[in-house]
Amino acid sequence: MKARRAFEEWKSDPKNVDELFRLIVEERMGLRDAAIIGMKQSYTLMYEFLNDGGELQKRLEGAYAALADAIAHEALEIADEQCAVKKDDGTTYDPDVPRDKLRVETRLRLMPKWGRARYGDRVDHRHEHVIDLGERLRRASEREIESAPEQATPVLSGTDSPSALAPARAAVQRPEDVLI
Repeated sequence: MKARRAFEEWKSDPKNVDELFRLIVEERMGLRDAAIIGMKQSYTLMYEFLNDGGELQKRLEGAYAALADAIAHEALEIADEQCAVKKDDGTTYDPDVPRDKLRVETRLRLMPKWGRARYGDRVDHRHEHVIDLGERLRRASEREIESAPEQATPVLSGTDSPSALAPARAAVQRPEDVLI
């Protein structure tokens, strides 16, 4: 209760919210670090406050997008910089290549997390698969008629109702007739 009361007092001052966004962008803190370390507030309360679907959430997304852009430019600078060291035999090499690769890779992994719209992977969740069971049901019906013609009932009798398909489900016994 004490944390909630302190947070309510904190959020009543608009300067605190501006400082939070400054910490995220300029000091490169994530929301958790900015809330706990920078603002000395509960991360859970801060998260609920900022992710309400309103203006503050849009500002947070904008702050993360700006941070992702800054990191992208920094990764490019790291990749472009060269630090040549001359060896005793006259050849040169860059001793910091592994470290620079790690620095660039770390930034490239952070960019999709913070700048989802621009740097994140696009995920398409539409499912457009059509499964036609008609042929398999006809074969099952034919097998049933062949095995016991006097007791067989045609599986597909012209209707597509679930009750018309029930005998076919019972007739499917071979593994090649089962769809996975």
